[in-house]
Amino acid sequence: MAADGQARIVAPVSRTVIALDPDMPPARQRVVFEAAGGIAGLRWRFGDADFGPADRLVVWAPRPGRHALALVDGQDRTVDRVTFEVRGSEPGSVHGSVAAPGFHE
Repeated sequence: MAADGQARIVAPVSRTVIALDPDMPPARQRVVFEAAGGIAGLRWRFGDADFGPADRLVVWAPRPGRHALALVDGQDRTVDRVTFEVRGSEPGSVHGSVAAPGFHE
């Protein structure tokens, strides 16, 4: 729990750069979304998608690009927000990274 009780995203840390490893099976490469503090009633918002209640860990299969993750309240107001980047190519892809929908600096 956050020391001051304030809801916040603890993973991933904002501005993290995640590198996909082409030598590692995609099923073994995951990113965990974790929140702490007063998160009851809050939800995960990833780009434009609702990823469910913030009181549960989310295990996400990373995709190349710049991403925004937020904690939102019942009125869809942002309580906390982080940005991060995934570098590398998707399995079987010969193209580089692309920006994910919903990314805004």
